[in-house]
Amino acid sequence: DERLIVANHDLLTASKLYVLTEVARALAVQMELPALLQSVIEKITDVLDPAELGLVMLWDPATRRFWPRAVAGATVSDLREVFEISLKENESITGKVFTEGRAQLLNTPSTVMNEKLNVRPVTQEAMAKIYGPATFPQSVIAAPLQAGENRYGVLVLETLQGTTAFSATDLPFVQALADLIALEIDRAKLDAEATAAHEAREANRLRSEVMAALSHELRTPLAAIKGYATALMIEEVDWAEEKQQEFLRLIDQETD
Repeated sequence: DERLIVANHDLLTASKLYVLTEVARALAVQMELPALLQSVIEKITDVLDPAELGLVMLWDPATRRFWPRAVAGATVSDLREVFEISLKENESITGKVFTEGRAQLLNTPSTVMNEKLNVRPVTQEAMAKIYGPATFPQSVIAAPLQAGENRYGVLVLETLQGTTAFSATDLPFVQALADLIALEIDRAKLDAEATAAHEAREANRLRSEVMAALSHELRTPLAAIKGYATALMIEEVDWAEEKQQEFLRLIDQETD
């Protein structure tokens, strides 16, 4: 019996290490963040047995909603329906995990049902379209996507029809997956900020060059306008009408 326990433990450890390795490989690919998140969630649902539906729910401060930014799951007929769901603060397990900053597990259909019912009617209707009348999650595990002080959203994994449900021992592992995703989101955010700062510096440089060129181009005609105007205002000189008209014509030309 002890040998069997050790063997099962080693098998689970190897399986989780494999999942972490595959997710790390997916994160190492150079691509835009939305495509990267989609690739990672597809990899998780593909190699992690209990995960039949996976979602990366990101918090949008502008709308104050959680939105699915990556969804994968072979048991859901139309994943496009999932992208239409949005959750408010503290709504469903997603909102609670985000607020409390720790992974949570719903490992029985009854606890899942109670949690799913504790959402707005519009969200319930959207979920009914996704799961169908005869299907409902058997277990749900969610972990916050957080890097340092920055909170980005929640990783949600669900078991729908399979016999293998998530357990409490999966919490640290799923949190490790969420941490890997959060670090990639944080890196993408820093890259975007660095790019924006570089573009701002480049814009300022170009603006300075344009202003310098404009100043140079303006200096010559302005000097001529100033000279002719000053000449006309000299009281000691009685300019002939023809000369005055010439100066005024030159002023008009330089102004153009």
